[in-house]
Amino acid sequence: VLLKRICNDHSPTKLGNLSKLEIHSAACPHQQTPNNMAKVPRNFRLLEELEKGEKGLGAGMAKPTVTNAVVEACSYGLDDGDDLLMTNWNGTILGPPHSVHENRIYSLKIRCGENYPDTPPEVTFISKVNLPCVDQRNGKVDLSKLPSLSQWKRDFTMETILIEIRRQVEHQLSHGSSITLTPL
Repeated sequence: VLLKRICNDHSPTKLGNLSKLEIHSAACPHQQTPNNMAKVPRNFRLLEELEKGEKGLGAGMAKPTVTNAVVEACSYGLDDGDDLLMTNWNGTILGPPHSVHENRIYSLKIRCGENYPDTPPEVTFISKVNLPCVDQRNGKVDLSKLPSLSQWKRDFTMETILIEIRRQVEHQLSHGSSITLTPL
């Protein structure tokens, strides 16, 4: 009974010298990865992402690089701070510098279902955006159309998704295509 409770309870507490995550890993072999590493439970993973999102992406980097610039042009956070399941998130992507989209903000809704991070979240643009990976009827992003995300991996994050979408925006602009923004 105790092991079943531990498997279903992912709250961050300590039991003796062992953390609940360590006990969970030992008690719940069905939640282990093929290389025998314990899978981080959904809520722990989302708490990590929330903490990183609140600190700001790319924060603490010693010197700016091209990659850091892309990271700092994306942000995300919980849609509702009272959402204990951490399901609904907001994301933003800043338009690339030195383009007609500089200083524009692309807003997205991110929905992390109960199987996240094993399955990708649903990502939807709030504004209508003309990108090959976006369904023009409803703003939903088709992650399979983003080369580096076409094969979803558990270690991908909301940050990974936002960075890849921003790279798609930059790629679109560098190839002379326009990106139109209109409210949905």
